[in-house]
Amino acid sequence: MSCGGIILDAAGHVLQFNPEAERLLKVVCKIPSGQDLKPDEARNAIKSLLRICGNRFTLDQDNWAVISSDQRRQLVVHAVQIEPQAEAGPHTVAILIDLDQMPAPNPLTLTHIFGLSAAEAALALQLARGDALADIAAAKGISVATARSQLASIFTKTHTHRQAELVALLARVAILP
Repeated sequence: MSCGGIILDAAGHVLQFNPEAERLLKVVCKIPSGQDLKPDEARNAIKSLLRICGNRFTLDQDNWAVISSDQRRQLVVHAVQIEPQAEAGPHTVAILIDLDQMPAPNPLTLTHIFGLSAAEAALALQLARGDALADIAAAKGISVATARSQLASIFTKTHTHRQAELVALLARVAILP
């Protein structure tokens, strides 16, 4: 998953988090990457993030926070209440979105959903990263005409008509495994 997810109980204790949330908390809070993050450390890291942006979260409503840094794009935190009456167990999910991270779909997912060949999926991923078609062709050692032919096939299979439309579609698919 291309965004971090943290499940909190009603008291704000961390019950569970995914690998992307762990990575982001370590990066932003400068925790060594080789060290496993424990739930209490994750809670402290979340509190540190909120102190950085000056936001105070209450777990009884949707909340947004934007954490800025001079060295990177913002980190967006969105907390959503999932179980309003829960006193124990999951209550809120905090979603962490790293605006520095370019979400990319899994090539196998593109093959499964759209029937893209391996070469087409690779081309689509490079376009999604913002690479120019001519640069992709040169790097792959193929002609621009071949790259255009593959792109035309991608458009047909994905029911898109422009690169911008394809990139937007790929961004939506990036959340899938």
